[in-house]
Amino acid sequence: MELLSRRQLETIATLGDTRITIHYGPYGCGKTFCICMAVGYKCMHSEPPKGDSVILVVGKTAQAAKSNICNVWASMYGNNFQYDSSRKDGYTKDATLFGHRIRIVGLNDNLAEARIRGINAYCIIGDELSTWSAENFDKLLGRLRGSLPSGWSYFFVGSTNPDSPIHWIKKLIDTSKDILFIKWSEFDNITSKSLEYYTNLKARYQNNPAYYARYVLGEWAAADGLVYTSFNENNHVLTNEEIKRIPQNSIEGYWIGVDYGLRNPSAILVGCKTKDNQWIVIKEEYLVQNESHPQEVNLTEIGEKILNLALKYNIKKIYIDPSAAPVKDTLDRLGIQNDLYENGENRVKAGIQVVFDLFSTDSLFISEDCKGLLSELYTYCYKGDGTDAVKKDNDHACDALRYMIMGERG
Repeated sequence: MELLSRRQLETIATLGDTRITIHYGPYGCGKTFCICMAVGYKCMHSEPPKGDSVILVVGKTAQAAKSNICNVWASMYGNNFQYDSSRKDGYTKDATLFGHRIRIVGLNDNLAEARIRGINAYCIIGDELSTWSAENFDKLLGRLRGSLPSGWSYFFVGSTNPDSPIHWIKKLIDTSKDILFIKWSEFDNITSKSLEYYTNLKARYQNNPAYYARYVLGEWAAADGLVYTSFNENNHVLTNEEIKRIPQNSIEGYWIGVDYGLRNPSAILVGCKTKDNQWIVIKEEYLVQNESHPQEVNLTEIGEKILNLALKYNIKKIYIDPSAAPVKDTLDRLGIQNDLYENGENRVKAGIQVVFDLFSTDSLFISEDCKGLLSELYTYCYKGDGTDAVKKDNDHACDALRYMIMGERG
């Protein structure tokens, strides 16, 4: 039996004392392992509640939740944990732990919404929280209800590795008064193999400062090789109140940029330019597609959102991903005149330079509501292969931004 660190012992002793607790830190520090141990210990010493209340285990996918949480229970507690979807007791469940019923939900899985709806949970365990949306987090907290085991209070406990410094969890760390955040470090893992593990981890990320900061030091850090290093959240993000105070007579016009994704998100941005050549991105629609059935992408929804935004803001021009023929066909079908839209300028290097320069001269600003674009600005990176090519990951809103700004420039 390996020794437990002080952090791990404190986690076990205080589990459930706070309604919402989020543990974050580097890879391999033992935070999720310890949460599993703590919940199992608590179940071991209590009778399951009457009624349909459950322990809710939530991950990016159900398979990830099983691998990271449930399989750890199986290893720790043997036959006291069992996958069990039978309804012999009259209640819906996916597993049991010392008789406590467990439901497992993957947020990215089909029917996740239906599985969450109606659940009463006295305990929610969240895995890989940085892969969740803030909306899902808030929605799940509403499931803390129903009957309780004796001596328990409702609680949410989650764990995550850090992400970008503008992630919604980091914002909560900086502002929330009713959530307990616990930072772990490599020194909270005192097992016999921890030194070897972190030596290898440091060697793996020694040439990637961002990953080293996130996954070794447990810091919320921007990705390495960022494209838009000239972007500064403090200078370039405007609140809704600041945007409302912009005089309408100072605005030259409004434009839309669209990037279409079949298996990836589609991004629609609305931007305005002032008469002194400052750009403000004021509106975003960030549409996540159905990964399991990409052919079911709702082009009508995308087209209608573009149409509604064009009418609302009296758009001068819509600049669209040149490869997005289905979007253009949809706009034609919805009655948008083809002189109102055209292909976006897709010279990537030139477009990046223009956007970079706008940030550098404090001439480009983003609404705080454009969460997708803001997130991408902190992860949009060069490939690092000696070329000026960028990674084609999480770039949908950044592409839409380029199309819009380069299109207006002509």
